[in-house]
Parts: sequence; structure tokens; C-alpha cells
Amino acid sequence: MVGMITSGFGQAVLNPKKATSFYEIPRDWTDAREMLWFIQKRMDLDDKGMENISRFTARTAGMESDFKHWAINPDSQAAGMYQFIETPKNNSVTTAVNRAMANYDRNSKPYPKWLLSLAQHKEVLKLTPQQQTTLFLANIGESGKPGPKSDPLIRRVHAGDQGAEADLYEKIHYRSTKDKPMTPGTIDRLDEWFTGTPQGQNTWPKY
Repeated sequence: MVGMITSGFGQAVLNPKKATSFYEIPRDWTDAREMLWFIQKRMDLDDKGMENISRFTARTAGMESDFKHWAINPDSQAAGMYQFIETPKNNSVTTAVNRAMANYDRNSKPYPKWLLSLAQHKEVLKLTPQQQTTLFLANIGESGKPGPKSDPLIRRVHAGDQGAEADLYEKIHYRSTKDKPMTPGTIDRLDEWFTGTPQGQNTWPKY
């Protein structure tokens, strides 16, 4: 059964003493933790295993930007910790905003002010690390509706399948296809962060 926000995994939002994991999303990132809880609630995930989804989130931030929320790729213009793009050919910011709003609507919650602003300016670098993480979780959790394509992979990650973390990154976040395979450099980073990551390497930095 899904735990309430005041119990189990979600209790770390309100009680920092409960947050002891290397991979937990920072305790004071309440927007990001709420979005994680939205995913947990929609998919009816047990509290046990939510740390694994946090770990996937941390690994993605590490792989994409080394946790640099100001990072920008000069070639693709991808920006932020999770390298979102907003161009005529790739509007991943707009897509993520819409998916975040769908989560708040489903849970009868008001949109955060920063999300409303992002819907207008589309500039990820204006967001804090927490806000970028909230956007990432919304995007991953709503991918490919109806019946999000990410759901089977999220369930495997939740169950502790580390191989599924690499698959979730490649197929849902990177969106690798036969016509758009991952670059050799990306594959090297994937191996470093998802298949050969030493315990504790990708802990959240302090901002």
C-alpha cells in the first residue's frame, strides 16, 4: 500500500532524522519529494524501494551534469542537472511542464509559482536544483501516457534492479532509438554511473 506523506519514506520530508540514505533526495526538497510521492501514489508502490528511485534520480543528475544545475551543452543547448532542451525540434521543457501540471491536477494541488513561471520563460537554468529535480521526476513518471511507457521500468527500479536504471535512462530520459543511438561518450558515462558505480559515489552534493 502507498504510504501517506507523513509516514514511511515520505516522513523524511517532515522529519530529517528519518533521512539516512546516501541516495535520498535532500530532506528539505519538499517539492521534489512530493512529486516522488505522486509517482508512488499513482503506481501504488510500497515505501520500501522508493530509495531506489531516488538513487536513479541521483545517478541521472550525476551522469548528465556532475550535479551542476548551471550546466549547459554548447552543442545541443541542453541545460541544467538533467539536460533539458527547449528548441523547435525538441521541446522537452514544455513536455515536462505539462507532465508536472498533470501530476498536480491529479492530486488536486496548486501549481508551484516556479512552475507557472517556467511555463512562460522555458529557461531551466532559472530553476533551483530542487525545482529541476521535481521537473525530472514529473517527466519520468508520466512518460508515454496513456499507460506510461516508463511504468514497467520504474517498477523494476523500485524492486532494486540496477540494470533497469540504465534502461530507464536510455529508453525514457535519453530516448535512444535505432535512428538515434547513444553516442560513445554517453555510453561511457552510462557505464560509469549506472553499471559500475561504486557505493556512495553519487551522493547528493550540498548546495
